[in-house]
Amino acid sequence: MPLDSELVKNLLQTYRDITGDMTEPFVSGGATFARTMNQCVAFGAMFPDTPDFMHQANERWELSSMYKAMEIYAEAVYRLCAK
Repeated sequence: MPLDSELVKNLLQTYRDITGDMTEPFVSGGATFARTMNQCVAFGAMFPDTPDFMHQANERWELSSMYKAMEIYAEAVYRLCAK
């Protein structure tokens, strides 16, 4: 999906508003179901300053990162539904 699509712009702005992180978005090598649907993107929750313990022994996710992701997701859903 193009970076200038309304969906991507909305999700990216939500992320930036909450985190203050202005870095460019990136594509992960992981596979998601997003590729099977039209107008759908995977909107991940890995933050630049967070250790990545996903998909390995002792897989875990820090609660502070989970709470921040929940805040971002809730706000993104609100903004998308308000349009």
